Amino acid sequence: CLVAAFIILAVVVVNSSTFQPALQTISNTLANDGKFVNNHTIPAGINCTRTEWCDKFNICSIVCAPGSVEIPEWQTHAVADQNRLAYYQNFCYAYLLGTHNSAITLADGYGNEDFIFNAALQNLSKYDRIATFRTNDQYFSLTDQLRMGLRFLELDTHYVGDILRIAHCGGVNFGPVNDLIQILNKIIAESGIQIRWDTETIGCSPSLSAIPVDEQRPFVNALQEVSAWLNQNPGEFVMLFLDDDLDLETFKEVPVLIQVIQEAFGTKLLTPPEKKQLFPGQWPPINTLIAAGKQVVVASGANYSTQMLSTIFSKYGNDFCDWTEPDTTPYQGYPECILSGPTVAANTGTFIRLETSEIMYGPFNSGFHLGPNIDPLTANNSAIYVACNVNILSPDLLTPDVAASMLWTWAPNQPPSECLTEKSLACSELCTALNVSSSRWITVSCDSSLPSACLSIPNTPTSFAWRLGTESTYEAAECPDEFYFLPPYTPYQQSALVEFTKSTSPQAGLVWLNHPVL
Repeated sequence: CLVAAFIILAVVVVNSSTFQPALQTISNTLANDGKFVNNHTIPAGINCTRTEWCDKFNICSIVCAPGSVEIPEWQTHAVADQNRLAYYQNFCYAYLLGTHNSAITLADGYGNEDFIFNAALQNLSKYDRIATFRTNDQYFSLTDQLRMGLRFLELDTHYVGDILRIAHCGGVNFGPVNDLIQILNKIIAESGIQIRWDTETIGCSPSLSAIPVDEQRPFVNALQEVSAWLNQNPGEFVMLFLDDDLDLETFKEVPVLIQVIQEAFGTKLLTPPEKKQLFPGQWPPINTLIAAGKQVVVASGANYSTQMLSTIFSKYGNDFCDWTEPDTTPYQGYPECILSGPTVAANTGTFIRLETSEIMYGPFNSGFHLGPNIDPLTANNSAIYVACNVNILSPDLLTPDVAASMLWTWAPNQPPSECLTEKSLACSELCTALNVSSSRWITVSCDSSLPSACLSIPNTPTSFAWRLGTESTYEAAECPDEFYFLPPYTPYQQSALVEFTKSTSPQAGLVWLNHPVL
């Protein structure tokens, strides 16, 4: 019924007598060269190099050229600091920024034709208040997402149009149709022909991403983009998650999948056999992987059994600390840090990923239910999950502002811009302090008299304690026995420091952190 309603709505939209005027209004009118160009695609406040992405029907969107999105200098510095601290942890406890369906991005044409449907909806008063089409999960290129600090990318990987492509499908599995296709394949096997389609391919072919099927991005191109970024950033690490389906095994495409991954990353890729040989047992800290020249790990959402073991990890079982993807609500924030659906506690060694969608198919949300998407991750609610060290937050529609909301280290515009750009002499007299009320870092004159944050040794992400040293200048900071002048290494540790300071020294608004300003 939902699919039928969706088709009926699409037919109504396309055949509306008001379609052409609405399209001209929203698309900057029909250009002289015969293109329909949508100028309303880049979010307000974004500065970047603007370029056209056009499909073969001359329907175009103005998008940001890869690598051109302007990111505030303080934010680039903050996320770099944050990732360096995360790299002291293994995957079970590291906090890394991510996105949902990272490569289903308008920068590569996904959602390019949405505005055609939305143009007609504007003139259908019956629908325009309750319906919109948005079939791209992201706005910007993988390169720009990495520049914003993301270290977890989700690649929707499917066999479409005779090659592996980035395409948004899966989740539909109608057994009788799939069984019929298998029977037909057996009948025609002697001819050398194979039907490489099943119901899991719905959404990719035909495409529900407002892009022609054969213009969906080749999977290998996405890998090459990530590999090029890693080549330029040898001290960084990326986890790739393949949102794929078992039909790749049915279509005998798993060997191709493995080959293109190996060719794209070469020795930068940590494989399951190398993990077993170099790092037996639990995962090492991420910076240990980087030191060994391993900058990327690939995990799959489909279990191809022994076929994948040479190259790809499984997201299931022990490969990634009992990988779990609960709902955003109901949620108990710090200090309980309990998520539901399934129920799981954050910062306990379980790898937790929160992913939400903001795709809309007319009046239907991403789950094809009537109404908006429920409780998506946004700039307004990310902080409550960050405080508990939920490993991976994966929102849709990432912007620099949304990425900034997932930071836990430096406050906005800290350190001062002159420290980051000019590195003035005055900045050498500034030191790092935690603002207890905002739970973010700021710079303070090193001659100020503040208590110092002292962390227990030894400590782990779950077993640690804080004490405050007596008030002093930064250089004179001292700690009690068995405690050391150290910064928090995870957002959960910082939440504990804030709680401890408020309960034991409520008058202390600032606390020294042993972390360089630059």
